[in-house]
Amino acid sequence: DSAAQARRELAGTVRAWGRPSVEELTHSTAIHELMVVLGIAKPTAERLLQLATRLVTVLLDTLAAVEAGRIDLPRAEVLSEQTAVVEDTDARAVEAVVLCQVADHDGPWGGLSPRKWRSQIQRLVVQVDTDAARGAARQ
Repeated sequence: DSAAQARRELAGTVRAWGRPSVEELTHSTAIHELMVVLGIAKPTAERLLQLATRLVTVLLDTLAAVEAGRIDLPRAEVLSEQTAVVEDTDARAVEAVVLCQVADHDGPWGGLSPRKWRSQIQRLVVQVDTDAARGAARQ
Protein backbone atom coordinates (compact mmCIF):
# COMPACT_ATOMS: atom_id res chain seq x y z
CA ASP A 1 0.00 0.00 0.00
CA SER A 2 1.50 3.33 -1.08
CA ALA A 3 0.40 5.25 2.04
CA ALA A 4 2.14 2.74 4.32
CA GLN A 5 5.26 2.91 2.18
CA ALA A 6 5.22 6.73 2.33
CA ARG A 7 4.92 6.60 6.13
CA ARG A 8 7.86 4.20 6.36
CA GLU A 9 9.97 6.45 4.16
CA LEU A 10 9.06 9.52 6.19
CA ALA A 11 9.78 7.72 9.46
CA GLY A 12 13.29 6.91 8.23
CA THR A 13 14.20 10.50 7.40
CA VAL A 14 15.87 12.86 9.81
CA ARG A 15 13.56 15.70 10.71
CA ALA A 16 14.95 19.08 9.72
CA TRP A 17 13.90 22.34 11.27
CA GLY A 18 10.60 23.47 9.82
CA ARG A 19 9.67 20.03 8.51
CA PRO A 20 6.59 18.42 10.04
CA SER A 21 6.95 15.18 11.98
CA VAL A 22 5.41 11.93 10.80
CA GLU A 23 2.65 12.38 13.38
CA GLU A 24 1.91 15.89 12.13
CA LEU A 25 1.81 14.67 8.53
CA THR A 26 -0.44 11.76 9.42
CA HIS A 27 -2.78 14.02 11.40
CA SER A 28 -2.95 16.56 8.59
CA THR A 29 -3.56 13.84 6.01
CA ALA A 30 -6.37 12.33 8.07
CA ILE A 31 -8.00 15.74 8.51
CA HIS A 32 -7.88 16.47 4.80
CA GLU A 33 -9.09 12.97 3.94
CA LEU A 34 -12.14 13.46 6.18
CA MET A 35 -12.80 16.85 4.62
CA VAL A 36 -12.77 15.43 1.09
CA VAL A 37 -14.59 12.16 1.71
CA LEU A 38 -17.29 13.56 3.99
CA GLY A 39 -17.49 17.01 2.43
CA ILE A 40 -17.06 18.77 5.77
CA ALA A 41 -15.17 21.82 6.97
CA LYS A 42 -11.77 21.57 8.61
CA PRO A 43 -13.00 22.31 12.18
CA THR A 44 -15.60 19.55 11.88
CA ALA A 45 -13.00 17.11 10.54
CA GLU A 46 -10.65 18.00 13.41
CA ARG A 47 -13.43 17.45 15.93
CA LEU A 48 -14.30 14.05 14.42
CA LEU A 49 -10.67 12.95 14.41
CA GLN A 50 -10.24 14.07 18.01
CA LEU A 51 -13.38 12.16 19.02
CA ALA A 52 -12.29 9.03 17.16
CA THR A 53 -8.83 9.15 18.72
CA ARG A 54 -10.26 9.57 22.21
CA LEU A 55 -12.77 6.75 21.72
CA VAL A 56 -10.10 4.25 20.64
CA THR A 57 -7.50 5.30 23.23
CA VAL A 58 -9.39 6.32 26.38
CA LEU A 59 -13.14 5.73 26.14
CA LEU A 60 -13.24 2.21 24.74
CA ASP A 61 -16.48 1.31 26.53
CA THR A 62 -18.13 4.37 25.02
CA LEU A 63 -17.10 3.21 21.58
CA ALA A 64 -18.60 -0.20 22.33
CA ALA A 65 -21.82 1.48 23.52
CA VAL A 66 -22.04 3.49 20.29
CA GLU A 67 -21.41 0.36 18.22
CA ALA A 68 -24.12 -1.49 20.18
CA GLY A 69 -26.56 1.37 19.69
CA ARG A 70 -26.90 2.08 23.43
CA ILE A 71 -25.80 5.69 22.99
CA ASP A 72 -25.61 7.94 19.97
CA LEU A 73 -22.60 9.80 18.61
CA PRO A 74 -23.59 13.21 20.05
CA ARG A 75 -23.70 11.71 23.56
CA ALA A 76 -20.33 10.06 22.99
CA GLU A 77 -18.96 13.41 21.86
CA VAL A 78 -20.27 15.13 24.99
CA LEU A 79 -18.67 12.47 27.18
CA SER A 80 -15.39 12.82 25.31
CA GLU A 81 -15.34 16.62 25.48
CA GLN A 82 -16.40 16.89 29.11
CA THR A 83 -13.91 14.30 30.35
CA ALA A 84 -10.99 15.66 28.33
CA VAL A 85 -10.04 17.93 31.25
CA VAL A 86 -9.37 15.06 33.67
CA GLU A 87 -6.85 12.23 33.76
CA ASP A 88 -7.68 9.20 31.63
CA THR A 89 -8.39 7.04 34.66
CA ASP A 90 -10.86 9.63 35.97
CA ALA A 91 -12.44 9.88 32.51
CA ARG A 92 -12.95 6.12 32.53
CA ALA A 93 -14.54 6.33 35.99
CA VAL A 94 -17.03 8.94 34.74
CA GLU A 95 -17.62 6.82 31.66
CA ALA A 96 -18.37 3.75 33.78
CA VAL A 97 -20.99 5.59 35.83
CA VAL A 98 -22.89 7.09 32.90
CA LEU A 99 -22.72 3.96 30.77
CA CYS A 100 -24.02 1.89 33.67
CA GLN A 101 -27.15 4.03 33.59
CA VAL A 102 -27.84 3.25 29.93
CA ALA A 103 -26.98 -0.46 30.16
CA ASP A 104 -30.63 -1.47 30.53
CA HIS A 105 -31.96 0.80 27.80
CA ASP A 106 -32.70 -0.28 24.28
CA GLY A 107 -31.17 2.77 22.65
CA PRO A 108 -29.97 6.30 23.27
CA TRP A 109 -33.50 7.66 23.54
CA GLY A 110 -34.46 5.47 26.49
CA GLY A 111 -31.95 7.06 28.84
CA LEU A 112 -31.17 10.60 29.88
CA SER A 113 -32.04 13.52 27.61
CA PRO A 114 -29.01 15.19 25.99
CA ARG A 115 -29.20 18.08 28.46
CA LYS A 116 -29.40 15.78 31.49
CA TRP A 117 -26.62 13.60 30.02
CA ARG A 118 -24.31 16.64 29.78
CA SER A 119 -25.26 17.89 33.25
CA GLN A 120 -24.62 14.53 34.85
CA ILE A 121 -21.23 14.19 33.18
CA GLN A 122 -20.30 17.72 34.29
CA ARG A 123 -21.25 16.87 37.89
CA LEU A 124 -19.24 13.65 37.79
CA VAL A 125 -16.19 15.43 36.35
CA VAL A 126 -16.35 17.92 39.23
CA GLN A 127 -16.59 15.03 41.69
CA VAL A 128 -13.53 13.22 40.33
CA ASP A 129 -11.33 16.30 39.84
CA THR A 130 -12.58 19.65 41.08
CA ASP A 131 -9.42 21.54 40.09
CA ALA A 132 -9.49 20.29 36.49
CA ALA A 133 -13.18 21.13 36.20
CA ARG A 134 -12.55 24.67 37.49
CA GLY A 135 -9.71 25.15 35.02
CA ALA A 136 -11.92 24.03 32.15
CA ALA A 137 -14.71 26.36 33.26
CA ARG A 138 -12.29 29.33 33.20
CA GLN A 139 -11.30 28.61 29.59
